[in-house]
Amino acid sequence: MVLQSWARWVDRETDPNKTKVFYQGESSSPYHYRGNYWGKSADINCQSEFTPLNETTIFTTPSECTNITKRIMGEMSKPAYLLDIETLSRFRVDGHVSGYNGYNGTDCAHWCLAGVPDAWNTILSAALLQKNIGFGTQK
Repeated sequence: MVLQSWARWVDRETDPNKTKVFYQGESSSPYHYRGNYWGKSADINCQSEFTPLNETTIFTTPSECTNITKRIMGEMSKPAYLLDIETLSRFRVDGHVSGYNGYNGTDCAHWCLAGVPDAWNTILSAALLQKNIGFGTQK
């Protein structure tokens, strides 16, 4: 519902001749709270992970959230560009602050700097610099 409201607002309020709309959104940031998401026991989470995953066969399809995001953005009348960082971020179970912050709590939502967010910024920078934005998903 929130993404649909945003999409309606973009269609109603933006001028593609003056504005480029990018969306990264929470749907693109992967879920690292349970290890069964990446082939380990469900009681494992990002707090105990200190190396990136390298099993490429684990993540062969986009998440349901990403599919919904792509569908909603595909229905928009104005161009909006999805910075699809889901796949590259899925492998970085080690990139969250939990394992490094010295607390016992699990925080698999926030990312360490420097790290994964720097890669996201590089993707955004590349998209902004392209004359005809052909990066990510666009309408």
